[in-house]
Amino acid sequence: MRSLSRLAFPLAAASVAVVLTGCGVAGRALGGHDDTSDEPSPTPSPAYTYNSDATGEVVGTNCRYDANAQQFRYDLSIQNASPDHSFKYSVRVDFSGGDSEWSDDSFGSQYQEVTVAPAKDRKLTVTQGYALPTDRKSYYGCQVASATKSLAD
Repeated sequence: MRSLSRLAFPLAAASVAVVLTGCGVAGRALGGHDDTSDEPSPTPSPAYTYNSDATGEVVGTNCRYDANAQQFRYDLSIQNASPDHSFKYSVRVDFSGGDSEWSDDSFGSQYQEVTVAPAKDRKLTVTQGYALPTDRKSYYGCQVASATKSLAD
């Protein structure tokens, strides 16, 4: 996360006035500074804050196994709801399964990084090579295990 901090220190304007008395000489300001001509001090911009957890912005669908290619495929849709900022999304997809529907053997993980423009969606397919046995029924599943985001601009 990037944050930008700016500090503003108002400049104190000092006026020095010397009044001469006697001999009928009027007073005059020396080294004066006219406060009415000062430009306002810049106001620091607040740092943009966001939640880096992007699990609600990454949706996985259509987990499938291509026996010919010997690979899993999982479609992802990444939705950037920010109207002003691009984000870089880091996503980990886990592929698992086994010989029963309760099996949780790991078939591997894939990591993807993708940048999504403001108020845009990106769609991609994540693949994981794996040779499922052909002599028995296999169960498998795909899931978005983690998803984070960081400012891209």
